[in-house]
Amino acid sequence: MSRIYQNPKDVPLEKLCQRLDELSDAVTKGQQADHEFTMRIPAECDRDADIVLAEAARRLREIGTKNPPKSMPKECTNHEPNPFGYLAS
Repeated sequence: MSRIYQNPKDVPLEKLCQRLDELSDAVTKGQQADHEFTMRIPAECDRDADIVLAEAARRLREIGTKNPPKSMPKECTNHEPNPFGYLAS
């Protein structure tokens, strides 16, 4: 991963999806993959799990807002931005 992206919004969708796949694999490996969930300083917007997951959630909510399903659960719509620009519950 890299530090070329200064903002999570700048990370290409393909890189974001690739990292989500890696994090999904890490979850199934348990402690063997704990290093996948570390956060780096300075942050790496295309690697750090918290940033990647938050950005994926933001993009999914954006898609849901543009093309809402017939019934969207309330817990998916009542999120407010935090000071970092991420949607949080």
